[in-house]
Amino acid sequence: MAQTSATGRMIAGNLRRMMKTRGLTQQQLADLCEWSQPRVHDLLSARHDPRISTLEHVANALGIAVNELLAPAPDLAEPRL
Repeated sequence: MAQTSATGRMIAGNLRRMMKTRGLTQQQLADLCEWSQPRVHDLLSARHDPRISTLEHVANALGIAVNELLAPAPDLAEPRL
């Protein structure tokens, strides 16, 4: 069984947040990426670390930069001054 890395979980979390912000379902993201819904599900479940080409494809479909998928989520617990 493959072990999930912290990076894979972070990418999946970032993608989930972006989907929520845009009101996208897994099927709608799959349609944008021209993938099957199970492929999107696998990416969101972070079973494996995605390849750079996969991240580029998703970023292009969402109209974002790849680094937005790779950036750590901001810590919402502490307000910034």
